[in-house]
Amino acid sequence: MSNHDVQFTCYCSICKKQQYFLVPNPKIKTTRLCVLILSSLRCLKPLNEYFQLKTDIYDFITDHWHLLGRLKLFQQQNWKKAILDAFNHCPQIESGKEKSIGRGFYKLKNKYDNNASEKVELKTELYQQYEELQNILNTNMKKLCLLYRKGFKSELFTNNNICSLVDAQITQIRHIGKMKLSICNLD
Repeated sequence: MSNHDVQFTCYCSICKKQQYFLVPNPKIKTTRLCVLILSSLRCLKPLNEYFQLKTDIYDFITDHWHLLGRLKLFQQQNWKKAILDAFNHCPQIESGKEKSIGRGFYKLKNKYDNNASEKVELKTELYQQYEELQNILNTNMKKLCLLYRKGFKSELFTNNNICSLVDAQITQIRHIGKMKLSICNLD
């Protein structure tokens, strides 16, 4: 069942542009990278307005090290200071300190009009529904894989049928991931 192992795909802005990070010696301005990180976090956690540097942002970088670790910035010992400086000096990023939220919290500046909050609410609701559906599919797929591994056989569920069901579940999970990505890219 090795070709049916569960592999979760991230649909954030950075993973979407992963081919850029896979070239030899990829280069990107640190401020542009910080904008991409916040954009990715906003996509992955649409309910959060601000993201904390020490947890959300550093954890995101660690989770995406297979891509980001290839950048020259992350091959230096002082990469955390460079990231902090970029967050503090990027004109597209707003600090939580300015809104009395606290130090070490950041978000992308709003560039939308008054309809933005309504649009964000709709996107968030749709994203949550896709998230719930994806979780249900993941649970069902794990159960199907378990049945397959145990060699469950009956008139209705032969191993062939279970493989077909698992393939269909994987296809649906990927489709839902693409839909979540498209929600993140709505303007």
